[in-house]
Amino acid sequence: MIGLVAMTLSIVTGAFAMLYWQQFPGSGKPPEATRIATLAGFGLGVFSLPFSVLAKAWTRVALVLCGMGLMGFYFGMFAAP
Repeated sequence: MIGLVAMTLSIVTGAFAMLYWQQFPGSGKPPEATRIATLAGFGLGVFSLPFSVLAKAWTRVALVLCGMGLMGFYFGMFAAP
């Protein structure tokens, strides 16, 4: 349950970061709110991974795959120009 809640909060903060960046694109550099939300979402995603491995049956597979997708999303947010 802890992994699921942390993963959901990570998705919410990642969506906020992306929408905020699209709303206020600036000069190519991400706004400060986007950076903070991205770091918070990344932290929640990393926090949820050990708990995801402890889940049962197919829930474990779904949470681990979702976590890997989130890490890819956050890597893309960090690597974006």
